[in-house]
Amino acid sequence: MTYAEIGRECGCDWRTVRKYLAEDAPTSPPSAPSRKGTQKVAITEVIAALIDAMLRRGTTSTT
Repeated sequence: MTYAEIGRECGCDWRTVRKYLAEDAPTSPPSAPSRKGTQKVAITEVIAALIDAMLRRGTTSTT
């Protein structure tokens, strides 16, 4: 089979097929670095923390 035929069968580009079929090719794709800490905190978590703090103080107004 050609690289293009294998690529069509696998759903990837022929260059990717050639890369992984090369003699000195890696045995698996590289793993992505962890994204932990790079994402914004969800608004609900921020609001929940604010409400918890207010309840601990015993207040219910935001002023």
